[in-house]
Amino acid sequence: MSGQIKTSSNHHKYHAFISYRHADNKEQGRQWASWLHQSIETYQIPSDLVGRVNERGDVIGARIFPVFRDEEELPAHADLGNAIVKALDSTRLLIILCSPNAVASTYVADEIDYFKSCGHSDRIIAVMIDGEPNTSWDRSKLASGFTVEDECFPIPLQFEYDDKGQRTEKHAEPIAADFRINDKGRTKQGWTTSNAYKKHLKESSKYSTKEINQLVEKYHQQQHLMLLKIIAGILGVPLRELTQRDKEYQLELARQKAKKLRRWLVAVGLLAIVAITAGIFAYIQMKQAAKQRDKAEAVLLEVKNNLNFMNFDLRVALETYTPLSVQLKLDKQIDTVLGTLNTYGDVSSQSMEDSAAVLIHKANVLINDGMVELSEVLKLGLEAQATFEKLIVDDPDGQFHQRNLAAAKVLINRVYQRQGKNNKALEYCISAEQIIEILLQSDPENIELLSDLADIQSAIGDNYSNMAELEEALMFFQRALDSRLNLAQRETDNLIHQDAIASSYSDIATVYLSLSEYQSAEKNYLSALEVRKDLNNQYPNNNKWLHNLSVVKNNLATTYLRKGDYDLALVHYTASSEIDKRMIQVDPDNISWGKSYVSGLSNLGDVYQNVENIEKAFEAYQKALNYGVTIKYQENDFYWQTFLLELQNKIAPIFLQSNWVQEAIEIYKKAITRNQLLINMVPDDSDLVTELLILHYELSKIYISNEELERAYETRTSALKTIENSLLKFPGNSELKRSNMVVHFQLYQIKNQMQNFQGALDSARQALDILLQLKSDHQLSDSDAGLIEHINNVITKLNNLLEG
Repeated sequence: MSGQIKTSSNHHKYHAFISYRHADNKEQGRQWASWLHQSIETYQIPSDLVGRVNERGDVIGARIFPVFRDEEELPAHADLGNAIVKALDSTRLLIILCSPNAVASTYVADEIDYFKSCGHSDRIIAVMIDGEPNTSWDRSKLASGFTVEDECFPIPLQFEYDDKGQRTEKHAEPIAADFRINDKGRTKQGWTTSNAYKKHLKESSKYSTKEINQLVEKYHQQQHLMLLKIIAGILGVPLRELTQRDKEYQLELARQKAKKLRRWLVAVGLLAIVAITAGIFAYIQMKQAAKQRDKAEAVLLEVKNNLNFMNFDLRVALETYTPLSVQLKLDKQIDTVLGTLNTYGDVSSQSMEDSAAVLIHKANVLINDGMVELSEVLKLGLEAQATFEKLIVDDPDGQFHQRNLAAAKVLINRVYQRQGKNNKALEYCISAEQIIEILLQSDPENIELLSDLADIQSAIGDNYSNMAELEEALMFFQRALDSRLNLAQRETDNLIHQDAIASSYSDIATVYLSLSEYQSAEKNYLSALEVRKDLNNQYPNNNKWLHNLSVVKNNLATTYLRKGDYDLALVHYTASSEIDKRMIQVDPDNISWGKSYVSGLSNLGDVYQNVENIEKAFEAYQKALNYGVTIKYQENDFYWQTFLLELQNKIAPIFLQSNWVQEAIEIYKKAITRNQLLINMVPDDSDLVTELLILHYELSKIYISNEELERAYETRTSALKTIENSLLKFPGNSELKRSNMVVHFQLYQIKNQMQNFQGALDSARQALDILLQLKSDHQLSDSDAGLIEHINNVITKLNNLLEG
């Protein structure tokens, strides 16, 4: 394109125009145009930049919308259409996805040529996703091993244009954002999602888990910086200024007038049940009379119109505003009505889709409140998953089927989490994430899908947190928070986003707390508390939000406890405990609230323990344990049983300090039983075995001090059997081998006191053999090295005693 420079309209309808070859938007995990389009339009502009005049004299808006991206594949040699020309005339910035594919596209080249010929060469950003720039003319690149085929800059991008809009022979240096991965000095195509990159690294099998996490995080930071470089160009602000503001999010909470929903929802819900039941009866009666068929169909239509409300909205309202016992009773009534409808007619709303969706809702209620065995909840989730998979086979393009399938997978993930099966749980979560990401490729603006993705990212973060991969957990929690803040800005009246934001702040704070970064933990918990207070003020009767307010107060108190600020810890623990106490009085069957109450009491005990008020600490611990063991349906909840075990371990030493020896013995016995239950649930956890051995050791010490040597001997023998069974599963575990040595040495001591000198000699020799084997395997610790000489002396004395 040559001749006089072209003029374009000063009205910029589009913030940016993404020029790309469609081949660069097809590979899973590398849909560059879709990802970039979504990332730009959903970016939350720092509030102090909004309304400011940028370097170009334009006023910066509240969001970068719209961005133009042609989603249709066009022939390689097609001429620019009128729509494309108009879009280029109406855009502020041209973004080119640069790759060897793009170089082969005449269409991409024409877009660049047209934009430059209009005098906009200074408003172009080259986004390098694959290949190498300037290999078609730079001899140094060719000498380094690159080829002409590696070229990623289309020809018009490589050259400057004069003031007449004509291409010159002078090479250009476009502003570039580099999304490629540097692998030992060679660049390779990057990935749009961390999961895709991680999967690629795992398949290469040459990196450890730690190295993979480091590479993924490093690339994520590079990717984010390059995205900011593009956004800075669109906004017309220096990159340094934008990066400084990028983490400063301003949350403007939507305040609505308080509405008394509880009475209205329950009243309307009960009326709906009555109306539908009456409609059923009328329908059955009138169906028998052909002359009144029309009237029957009218009644059935009324039933259909109310069915979705009852099946979904009413259930949610009951969950939010009514005690659990009432909720479950009304849920059964709803199920009865729906079952009757199925018997006497196929109502469209009572389809497979709705039935399976209700299964997910029920399962989430049950798992939250622990009302049934986890295996029963798992059955509901797997049944729902199978239904949605069948629906997808019949209707592959059904977005609702796909979304519901992802929801079923997240539910199943939650069950496996509760069972301590974190690797299996994570597989389901990642599968759900992939489903939603595929849907977003064709509908990147869909708020519901973006909300689903944020929820799944949060669930993935939970999994990594449970697996103690805290950096990975933090990354996913932060992504969920960023998405939720953006969604809240787009839908200011939707308080569900605010609830999710508070959860994200709490998730991030909990990771920082685990990392002992107390200042960051406190900051995020306070942000969560601010949102929770606002929601509670607007809807004081929302039981779920009141419970969440208690939880965040409890977590904030834990932060102060870890920091050593016991006064503040006591204030927040007390406030949390008071909320929980009121709630369980209103709804004593609600297991979730009961567990929260127990956790708060335990934490109060920790504070009193730290300020050396042993009496109050014991009172809080004992009250927590007494209430905790009465909570139903928690036998197979791995984390709850672990919590109760920790409580028992806190109480036992206090019994001993108070010389309540028999009480200490009983609680250690119960702790051993609970620890064995945990081992049965997660048999591959060697740490649980170590914990069990410690409990056996503490119990045997009490027996020895009480001169109950037979009982001490039985306890240590039981510990020995545990170790021997565990070593069959973990033969190379040096800690277990050392524990085996310790138990044999303790058995020597007990038998020696019992004057069973031959038995004592046998145990001492077994302890020595294990030590020598550890030394041979280079697994002997410095603290154990001196034991070899000591046990040799013991053996010599016992031999002399037996021979003499």
